[in-house]
Amino acid sequence: MNFLLGRLFQALRKNTSASNLIFQNATLNEGMDQAFSQAMNKNTELRSLTLRNLSSAEGSYNVPSSIFLNLHLETLNLSKAFLNRDACLNLSQMIGDSTSLKSLGFESVQIERDGLVSILAAIIMSRSLTTLKLNDLQWSKKDIQRLLMATSFSRSITKLSLEGMSLDADDAQELAKFLQRNKSVAQLLLRKN
Repeated sequence: MNFLLGRLFQALRKNTSASNLIFQNATLNEGMDQAFSQAMNKNTELRSLTLRNLSSAEGSYNVPSSIFLNLHLETLNLSKAFLNRDACLNLSQMIGDSTSLKSLGFESVQIERDGLVSILAAIIMSRSLTTLKLNDLQWSKKDIQRLLMATSFSRSITKLSLEGMSLDADDAQELAKFLQRNKSVAQLLLRKN
């Protein structure tokens, strides 16, 4: 298995024509994680990346910061992963600088507190992000309010998904205020709340 993943990661380096990668249900050791990180750092053709249900020997998978250096990505989906502060800062930089990132999705992703603030600030600055999917995240009420405030200043987001976020009546009032401020969101998904 390690040999096959190593070959795959080598193929994903520069000069590959792969534009879409879905990587799921794998446990990566430190060597595989480094090879994956290097491959992502060198690949400029990748347009869509989904990392779903990955783990490491220590438990939850810590997404490498180098993934967020690719300014050519159009779609990025992360599921059941962990973003440390450095990864959050690089993701924030990517969101703010990218002119091609259209869709960003988090599902059951753990985000370090400081990193969350930087991501929300980057969402405000993004001019290309049209779809934001934040599903099944264990965020505090204050964090949800910050998210709604951040996205209310974004004029590019047209689709916002907050499924499985345990929203209550107070959050519904915040959503109503949000929709009054933000006229660009045409689709709001709230299932499983």
